[in-house]
Amino acid sequence: MRRQALLAAAVIGLGCTSSAPRPISPAAEEILASTVAETHAAAVRAVSGLGLPIRVAEVADGVVETDYVDIASFRPEAAQYPMAERLVRFRVAVIAHESNPATRMTVYAIYSPFRTGLTNVRRGERAVPPDHPAMSLVRRMVTEVRTSVERG
Repeated sequence: MRRQALLAAAVIGLGCTSSAPRPISPAAEEILASTVAETHAAAVRAVSGLGLPIRVAEVADGVVETDYVDIASFRPEAAQYPMAERLVRFRVAVIAHESNPATRMTVYAIYSPFRTGLTNVRRGERAVPPDHPAMSLVRRMVTEVRTSVERG
């Protein structure tokens, strides 16, 4: 009987959802004719130049990540959004591209509609929709990085 109960629990457990984060669609991708270090440095300048608080800036990992910010403080029209949709964080990933020297820069704009107050839980995160006010910051970020690496 105990064996049947364990087997039933295992089968029921198979239907449970995973606690792993879902893949998040990028807000923007850009191929740039520069090294990873140059693109990463340009991304750090662009993100900080927009007034976004940088949480992680690791050139070895090719990552620049912000803390969550209330997007309404950057885009007043966002004030009409529910607070869960206004709190957004940005992540820039820079990797080497097959054409040397070139990099692929991927920008993510992320919100957590089911935010629990825990700062390191990413399971409920989603990409902001294309019409979200955070996308204007993504476009500015990409433009700033592109301009910076083109100038050299």
